[in-house]
Amino acid sequence: MTCRPTPSVKAARIDESCSDVYKTIPGEVRKFQEQTPDGQWVLKECSKEVVWRQDLCQCDYPVGTIADGFCSSYRPNPSGNRAEYQQFVSGDWKNETCAVFDLLWNQDECRCDWDNNAGKVLRRPKLKQVSIPSINAECLYLLNMTMDHELKDYGSSFWINRKWNSQIEFDKVKGDINGCALVRNSPMKIEGFSGNDLTTTVRVIFRMKVHSERERDGSYMVLISNGCKSWSGALRKPSLELSFKPVNTTFRIQLRTTAKSVEKSVQAKPDKDGWYSVVVYLQEQILTLLVNGQKLLSTNGMRGPVIKSSCPLTLAGSPLYSDANFDGYLDEILIIKQCKYQP
Repeated sequence: MTCRPTPSVKAARIDESCSDVYKTIPGEVRKFQEQTPDGQWVLKECSKEVVWRQDLCQCDYPVGTIADGFCSSYRPNPSGNRAEYQQFVSGDWKNETCAVFDLLWNQDECRCDWDNNAGKVLRRPKLKQVSIPSINAECLYLLNMTMDHELKDYGSSFWINRKWNSQIEFDKVKGDINGCALVRNSPMKIEGFSGNDLTTTVRVIFRMKVHSERERDGSYMVLISNGCKSWSGALRKPSLELSFKPVNTTFRIQLRTTAKSVEKSVQAKPDKDGWYSVVVYLQEQILTLLVNGQKLLSTNGMRGPVIKSSCPLTLAGSPLYSDANFDGYLDEILIIKQCKYQP
């Protein structure tokens, strides 16, 4: 079996190092072992063009090769279509499309970019029914869900998965923006985020309000997470997760870059209608959390990009624990990368 796992952990804990879950095999460069939740070690093997890298806790190119380093996990699409590129995920090259119309893959910059050779005037993509801070032409809109009257991504057109019996209704509530969604214990998964590179500059913006029946809950509700369970049942720790505890109006943020991990809890105040307008952004090695315009957290030293996750993005619920799902209203969800946030 071939695979290119991201760091995962055993079900009993979520704070273990790579060596607790993965082991090298002496004399083997492509083979390694992964521990299952019941403590058994299972043999795994990387695909032919990569080797097991214990330093990265994943299959990757050998140290010192041309492919080892900047942009090694990306390449132009062999089809020649410049609006498409490929990303190396789970041992195979996966086709991807530039999220914004008129952007083309730039291998030198390792990103979708404007085609300056075509003589086109740079223009900003239009977002539907949402007001965002000023942007520049390099922004990539990974997700744009207005939540006004349907579950639709106007950013990258990602497919949004939910259970057949999910309780999601669209309504007008005091304080919303052109409508919102009432989400009751019904997580949504976006597979398009699997293996997505959130880079060193990314922001997450959304509005939320807890249902009146859950305002005194003493447990955290997960709002957004890119963790999941592996095929073996091991937990894959999220590199990005934001949760909320209603009883004391506390937000908990977890973010892991290649150089530093942070987990912080801060209290916030709702607006007069009970809404929280949340902005989380990472740029210039600083992680910042704003709630209703108030800066509640600023942590520096966040060097390197956000650690890639092979998991889908989960909204309004925990990918790991069913009792940590969100119950309330969601509105105006945005995830943007590659350009700076300007309050």
